[in-house]
Amino acid sequence: MRYILAHDLGTSGNKATLYSEEGALVGGATVGYPTRFFNGTWAEQEPEAWWRAVCEATQGLLARTKVAPGEIAVVALSGQMMGCTPVDARERALRPSMLYCDQRATRETEALLEQIALREFYGICGHRASASYTLEKLMWLRTHEPDVFRVTHKTLCAKDYINCRLTGAMATDFSDASGTNAFD
Repeated sequence: MRYILAHDLGTSGNKATLYSEEGALVGGATVGYPTRFFNGTWAEQEPEAWWRAVCEATQGLLARTKVAPGEIAVVALSGQMMGCTPVDARERALRPSMLYCDQRATRETEALLEQIALREFYGICGHRASASYTLEKLMWLRTHEPDVFRVTHKTLCAKDYINCRLTGAMATDFSDASGTNAFD
């Protein structure tokens, strides 16, 4: 039999579920990880904690269900959006990920709106300018952590970081791309 392994990287933990190829639920496991809230409006998580949670949840789930790794046909990923996880060209996370709820980039948002009118901005990317989105966080990184920004090759959302660790591909989908404010 073949199985589908799904991971959902949420704000408080990774939920893994295993399904048969017919779609029947075989089992589930959740492994938590911490979020660091500080400076009033900042929120970060360690990408390595996501990876450990995915590995631990997968190993525990397969052991509990007695499913062999070779029987996994598909690994599906979903997760929190609008994060900013800068990685270098060798796929290494350069700092903790700034989460969607992180609001540190308010000045960058204001600077963006000084250059592009709100209506025009919305017409380009389909979202309002906001410190919640990836582009504004990346602008913050450029200003406040230039050494990190200089070696940033790409920025990834949570599920994209895990996909990169699994496959070596730095990619996203239309849904997460739309939450970056850098997608036309």
